[in-house]
Amino acid sequence: MTDAVFAQVLNSQHEKSIGDEILFNSELSGIEEKEPAGFASEEKQVVLIVEDQKDVREYIKDCLGGSYIIFEAENGLKGLKQVEEEEPDIIISDIMMPEMDGLEMTRQLKNQLKTCHIPIILLTAKASHEQKLEGLEEGADSYIPKPFNRRHLQVRVKKLLELRRKLQETYRGKLVIDEEENPISRMDKKFLGKISKIVEEQLDKEELSVEELSEMIGLSRVHLYRKVKKLTGLSVSEFVRSIKLRLSLDLIKNSGKSISEIAYEVGFSSPSYFTKCFKEQFGISPTEFAKK
Repeated sequence: MTDAVFAQVLNSQHEKSIGDEILFNSELSGIEEKEPAGFASEEKQVVLIVEDQKDVREYIKDCLGGSYIIFEAENGLKGLKQVEEEEPDIIISDIMMPEMDGLEMTRQLKNQLKTCHIPIILLTAKASHEQKLEGLEEGADSYIPKPFNRRHLQVRVKKLLELRRKLQETYRGKLVIDEEENPISRMDKKFLGKISKIVEEQLDKEELSVEELSEMIGLSRVHLYRKVKKLTGLSVSEFVRSIKLRLSLDLIKNSGKSISEIAYEVGFSSPSYFTKCFKEQFGISPTEFAKK
């Protein structure tokens, strides 16, 4: 479906015509109209399209090309089921749909710990300020009025997924994590903070099993793994090890203890393994860090 046909389909579906004008999200004003760099990725990410009009779903799929693995749902109720089954990396949803609209679906997803991390783009032909605010208040990450330019949708999807990747990068190699820069919800920050607190309370324990952690967090083993992986890019065990290594930074700076003592204190099986992991994460050895 071409952009012009897409606009005509939308105009025929709503009493109030909004013409052939291309509407841009104010957040994107000034974006250069060119093919987004790195649009295709080696590991295809999963997009869920929730839209009751088949023609519009086909248009969105055409906009995204072959860059993503795409699933579809006809309304919010079916969308919730697809989220449970497919664990999408991002959701593109219409607002006005039968059975369950996009606002209600967004509200439910953003109020569940296991799904609140998934970015959601809401689409609507009613470009009212009130409806936009309502969508954002329910937790939507972005809002695009119809009809939209295909590059606009491509860039918006790409940018939201990039924010997730940037968050993951903060847990790989940075000595200091700036919490203010992390583009995640309050619920997700609380979730990661709870894991950190549990690890800190059981710091000298060499192995904290995923089963133990999932029981303490209140998520199933599968959902815990998926959520930690989506937020940090790490497996649960890797994330736990990352927390221990970050806790060791303060001990190295302030405790006056030897590297060997600190290695055992933060739950590593040996000083040599601690040094290996520390260097892999931060790019320098604990001894070099201590000297700095």
